[in-house]
This record gives sequence, structure tokens and C-alpha cells, in this order.
Amino acid sequence: MKPRLTIVLPFIGLLGAGCEPAPVAVPPPPPVAVVEPKLEASLFSRPGPAQVSLDGHPLGQTPRMVKVASLDEVFRITAVRGQKQPAETRIRIISDSAMEVTFMFGGSVSPMAKALGLPRILVFDYGSALTFNVDKYDLAPPFTTMLNHQADLLTSHFAGIPIFVCGHTDLTGTSNHNAILAFMRAEVVTDYLVRKGVDKKLIKTQGFGSAYPVAGNDTPEGRALNRRTEIILPR
Repeated sequence: MKPRLTIVLPFIGLLGAGCEPAPVAVPPPPPVAVVEPKLEASLFSRPGPAQVSLDGHPLGQTPRMVKVASLDEVFRITAVRGQKQPAETRIRIISDSAMEVTFMFGGSVSPMAKALGLPRILVFDYGSALTFNVDKYDLAPPFTTMLNHQADLLTSHFAGIPIFVCGHTDLTGTSNHNAILAFMRAEVVTDYLVRKGVDKKLIKTQGFGSAYPVAGNDTPEGRALNRRTEIILPR
């Protein structure tokens, strides 16, 4: 029997001779995430108009409505009138998606800032949502809902910053009674914020009676706005 002759040829040589390498598929780059504006901020200034900007980029002149992506951007909005900075900035929360920011110029130091011994202040003003019934200091359900948001803001955006919780009343009642009532209103808000995780060591609780109204006391609506507790931070 004759031996069999087996010829083995390189497999690569047979298949690869004269062929171009197959192109490597390159995946497309991931899409760029576009951050849509989530909040509407209505910007005001008193007295008179002011120039506003966000991180140094001009936004125009007050009054003006701008759309921003987050609360962080709201806190970075600044205002100037000539060379002057506002002595007081008031943020009124309207809803989860809307707020009003008012820059108060007036004198070099606002009356409330002077009372607290601060050069400039940031005031969280919840308007009628954080009002109290006449001669009462208990928290109504709309009040606690807003305070939940406030506690989140203080722990996430202003950690470690001193917090002034300031109670106020309308003009009805004696000065002594209003001073005690204002402090009780501030104290009940402080206790609620602490239960929601705000560091009690950072909070100073004060009552100012009817000394610092934000509206006239000659109408029920104005008196309701004055029966309030404000959360104030150094600016």
C-alpha cells in the first residue's frame, strides 16, 4: 500500500492573501444631555430697576422673568444698581416650579439685617403659605409642606451656614404680647426644621413682634402676610 501524501497549507495564507482587513465598527458618541429649564424665577428690585446676572452673564434689567435649571442657579443670580449691591435679597417660594426673587437696595444695611447684626441677608419668604391664624402659632398643613422643602434646602445647599429663624406678628395686640407670640412662632418652626434634619446648633431663634411688617396692617390680607416666620441666612 502506497503511503498517502498530505499537504497542509496555512489557513491564513489561503484566506487572507490579497484581502483588506475588515473595518472596525466605531460606536457613535453618546448624545449630549440637554438640561431643560425647570424653574421660573421672577426677578424684582426695590426701589427702581437693577441689572441682574447669573455667574457674570447679564440677564437684563428688573423686572424680568428667567428660566433656570435648578435652585443652585437661582442662588447665583446677583443684582447691582450702579456700584451698589442689595442689602437684602428675598426669595418667595410660589410652587415647586416658580418663585419670586426681590433685591432690596434702600440703604447700605436693611433694617432686618441691622437687627441681626449682619451686613447683607438672604430671606426665605413664603408669603401667605407660611402665615398663622390670629393669635396662634400652630403649623397648618400648607406650612409644613413648605417647611419640608426649606429643610431640604438648608441641609443640601447651605450646610454649615448660620440660620436665623425670625417670628413676626401683625399690629394687633400689645407689644409685650406680640413679642412673646412672635418668638413662639419662630420656635415652632425651629423645632420642625430640627426634626427634619437641620442642625440645631446652627439655628438662632428670635421674635420681633410687629416691628418689621412686609405689608400694611390696614387690610386682612396685609395682616396675614405679617403673621409670619422667616428663615434668614447671611448673604
